[in-house]
Amino acid sequence: MSADYYITLSGCDDKTEIVLNLDEAQADVLRKFASRINERSGFECQPKMKIAEATQRQIEADTQAVAAAANEKETQS
Repeated sequence: MSADYYITLSGCDDKTEIVLNLDEAQADVLRKFASRINERSGFECQPKMKIAEATQRQIEADTQAVAAAANEKETQS
């Protein structure tokens, strides 16, 4: 069974957010990855990673962001 997960990478002044559909094994790998990243990011501004099940609002925002990026790329071509 798969689910949508909200993944964030954030530092002091920047944040990247995505939604990915993952099965439980994939989500476990990302959780381990996030844990290791967060252990190594000892300074305040170093990136931190979080993973959690996505809310409907987060899924909709991600869908809109993907569409906007595709539209921007298309207009630049």
